[in-house]
Amino acid sequence: MTEQKNSNLKKIIITIFLIVFVFVMYFLMIHKAPVSNIISTSTATSTITWSTYKNEDLGFQIDYQNELVITLNKNGVSFCENNGDKTIGMWAIGVNVSTTTQNITDILKSHNLIDVFEKKFTIDGFDAYEYGILMEKNGPVYTHTVLIMNGKKLFEINIQDGQYNDQIINSFHFLK
Repeated sequence: MTEQKNSNLKKIIITIFLIVFVFVMYFLMIHKAPVSNIISTSTATSTITWSTYKNEDLGFQIDYQNELVITLNKNGVSFCENNGDKTIGMWAIGVNVSTTTQNITDILKSHNLIDVFEKKFTIDGFDAYEYGILMEKNGPVYTHTVLIMNGKKLFEINIQDGQYNDQIINSFHFLK
């Protein structure tokens, strides 16, 4: 009985976390900032062309598919589908940066993710935790999330493109 209550509590907390995340991504798409942080290093993977996005203020770089539209705010960046009619579709990649006094373990515990992350690895010497969440709105969408602490900054990378998860995650680096 206690295991079922814990399971239900985890589901509720993850659902709340996803709702907040979707709201933040919606807010990011509405409040665009000028795009001036693109560096022109394109590479072709099969038929997809990639560029590197670099943000000196937030201290990171990441690769993204060229056909995606970049939407910025002071706490991060989203790379969204381009609907072709000057509207932005669903996001494909998001990077959010926040300042916290918690350590990564406490953050994972507070979101009930300490026991559900899929793998732990390092990026530029910092611990990174990857987990996936299946969302069922308008069909199944599997979102990969990677959390990384660099000092007091929490970097949250969210990816909805299952085909290129590893390539996108491996392209993420901190700027010195």
